Amino acid sequence: NFLETPAYLAPFDQVVMASCFGSEWDAGKVKATCPAAVIEGEDGGEDAVDFEVFLDAWLSKCSDLLRPGGLVVFQELELGDNSKAEKTFARIREAAAAKHPLANISQAQESSSSSSSSSFLCLRLPEAYAFGGSPLRLKSRVVHGFKRGSKQLGFPTANLHVPTIEDQIRSLKKGVYFGWAKVNFKDKRLGESFGKHPRKVVVNVGERPSFEDGTNVTIEVHIMDYAEAEDFYGEEMRVILLGFIRPEMKFAGIGDLVGRIRRDIGIAGKQLEDPEWKSAQVDAFVNGRNVAYSFKAFETNAKWTTTKKVMGWTLFRIVSHRKKRGAGGSEEKQVELMAVCDKQKRIWLDKTALKKDLNWQPGWFDPPS
Repeated sequence: NFLETPAYLAPFDQVVMASCFGSEWDAGKVKATCPAAVIEGEDGGEDAVDFEVFLDAWLSKCSDLLRPGGLVVFQELELGDNSKAEKTFARIREAAAAKHPLANISQAQESSSSSSSSSFLCLRLPEAYAFGGSPLRLKSRVVHGFKRGSKQLGFPTANLHVPTIEDQIRSLKKGVYFGWAKVNFKDKRLGESFGKHPRKVVVNVGERPSFEDGTNVTIEVHIMDYAEAEDFYGEEMRVILLGFIRPEMKFAGIGDLVGRIRRDIGIAGKQLEDPEWKSAQVDAFVNGRNVAYSFKAFETNAKWTTTKKVMGWTLFRIVSHRKKRGAGGSEEKQVELMAVCDKQKRIWLDKTALKKDLNWQPGWFDPPS
């Protein structure tokens, strides 16, 4: 039973589902492997399968087992007409796009001189769990939640005020994300225990499907290795979301949920040690600096810092501007950055690329070690 594949066997490079639609997905087998997806027949009639529920379970399991960058391939071999498989593939693509971190990368067909043909659908778990719209920056005050994070589960959370950021999260898939967060305390003395730099976070965006006390969307931020998250009420929190781990799931009990949360934290912690995501710890927005990416950040003499040394230095200043034709013929607006401590060290960068590069941030500051 694929759905019972133990997590300790992961991560996989590929998961291949070969000619499985007529066997694994019939009501008889589904009743044993995924009871929640079975619709019992009335008056002794035949059972049916809720395809969407079962498909969500399969895609969630694929995401759970794959390493970032790994593939899941659905393949179906039928005699002659593959129209049934193609319709199924369309539903798989829709489900993946709506709820899951898996991205459709190709669909191809191969045929031979015989009357048989094979059809494929290939999905990929993005590298570093990146999602469309990443990085996403959110700012909100911390409000009271259900206080389950620490009382029932042992994972204190800070709840963001959803109406403040409703437009920004409208297209977000519900589920578990990771990134960095910082609390800008009104009383600076309260921030001493939090520390100078943003901390690693796991963020749940969802409707709490494992509980029965409401369906309003919540955004719950768990700060790793920090126990005072419930003392943030009324304070401003800034969060940068970088990766999407998994969709929202319903668990049979608290024990299963706690085990999954621990795994989410483990995945997030490892990913945030990657140099690409770690560089976001100095993001200007999440650190509360107001320079951000306004036009002033690109004026002559504007200050910039890079978390990775460039030509041996981290502090730079914009000294000139130019327009240049790019490789595709489009015009690029570039800025020349000069190392503050060595005026001979200079580099030209495209303004758009500079905005997107998490290693470069406006302003001067000491990058975390």
